[in-house]
Amino acid sequence: MNQDNLYQKVYIEEICPQCGNKVEEIDKDTSTERDMRLYACSVCEWSDYIDVGIPLWKAYSEFKKLNNK
Repeated sequence: MNQDNLYQKVYIEEICPQCGNKVEEIDKDTSTERDMRLYACSVCEWSDYIDVGIPLWKAYSEFKKLNNK
């Protein structure tokens, strides 16, 4: 497993990569046309944004454009 897959897996399992405690999703932002989520650990105060792909509204919009041609 490469480093990127390992990093993604840490977030999916909601485990802090620094201290091993549970992280929580604090914020979700789709204003950049990407689904960016902020995760944070309350124990060691680690936090990071992760790009989880395109938001659902963007996928739906692109689907509608393709079907209207």
